[in-house]
Amino acid sequence: MAIGVDAARLKAALEALNSAVCVCGAAKPSRRSFCRACYFRLPGHVRAGLYKHVSDGYVHHYENACDWLRKNPISNLKSQISNSAR
Repeated sequence: MAIGVDAARLKAALEALNSAVCVCGAAKPSRRSFCRACYFRLPGHVRAGLYKHVSDGYVHHYENACDWLRKNPISNLKSQISNSAR
C-alpha cells in the first residue's frame, strides 16, 4: 500500500484511474487520470505528479489535481477569457 494513504483513499483513486468516466462526467480512457479536457486544464506541475507510481505519491497528486479542478471550474475559465478579451 502507498505510504501515508489509507485503504479507502487508495481504493477511490485506483477505481477512478481504472474508470472510463472522468471526474467531470466525460468519457476518458481507462488507466488515464482524467479526460483530455480536464488534464490539459491542469497546470504543468500538477500534471507531472499524475505520472508518479502509487507507492511514490500518485494518490496524493491525484487528489490535489481533483481539488484544483474543483477550485477552478470551467465557468471561471470562460469568464476569465471573456474578461481578457475586453
